[in-house]
Amino acid sequence: MGKKRIAVIPGDGIGKETVPEGLRVLDAAARRFGLDLHYDHFDFASCDYFEKHGAMMPADWKDRIGAHDAIFYGAVGWPATVPDHVSLWGSLIKFRREFDQYINLRPCKLMPGIRSPLVRADGSARSAGEIDFVVVAPSARIVLVEQKSGFLTETPDGLVKKYSGKDKVVAVQLGRTLDALRARLAPVVQGEAVAIDYLLYCPDYTVKQSGTAGLPPERIVDERSRERLCARIREALPEEAPRDVLAHKLRRFFEVDRHYVTVAALKALADDGAVPAAKVAAAMKKYGIDPAKPAPWTV
Repeated sequence: MGKKRIAVIPGDGIGKETVPEGLRVLDAAARRFGLDLHYDHFDFASCDYFEKHGAMMPADWKDRIGAHDAIFYGAVGWPATVPDHVSLWGSLIKFRREFDQYINLRPCKLMPGIRSPLVRADGSARSAGEIDFVVVAPSARIVLVEQKSGFLTETPDGLVKKYSGKDKVVAVQLGRTLDALRARLAPVVQGEAVAIDYLLYCPDYTVKQSGTAGLPPERIVDERSRERLCARIREALPEEAPRDVLAHKLRRFFEVDRHYVTVAALKALADDGAVPAAKVAAAMKKYGIDPAKPAPWTV
């Protein structure tokens, strides 16, 4: 494999922190697999650049990075200094349209040595590889995948799951989750229509009578069809004209939890004595996290 040129653009906010660490990962992968990577660093496509030049990027931006094999872009947006619609349309959306980047591909994998805040139902830690999927999002649509594992039973009231001796109807739980998601999205989308589809995923249970589950059969992926989960997600995301601004709002809504995940990871390291506890407090102050409020994934 020949030399690969990568345009490195830290951008804004957390991008300035994660890009240097990401380059360390790329360098390690290059050494491991014999890759020849060359980095070119650029300061545009950031709100700092906008404050100095009155634009997110120079007029010749495409000439400067268009011949590269890839763009390593950290993050964009700092509403306190530049409105989102200015920063977004002046950088990220230009990249997407000029380079025909029509897929938003997001791998999600739990790596060895990382203790995830997303634990099993019994509270035990998940092992490496237990979280391993890829999200492909070409438009501003949402698919909610509700996973139910363990003690499931089909009853006249529908599919139920046992929690500490109490039976809860899965269809009712799913409905409440959808209602809660819509309520939390309302101030973000500000009246703009958002399509939210859903799937029930039961990886270790076979639904015997789909009619008694309380959900349409096409919305259930059970043990027999779990290998088709990704295909079912794709089917629930039909092709449509992308709505870039709405998609950006939704991305920011779902990614806001990244700060909580960062703090949770630091706390796990602090509990193990790998980092000082003061680092956790400093991160919470930096990201504006109220210690009295629960983490978003628990509510």
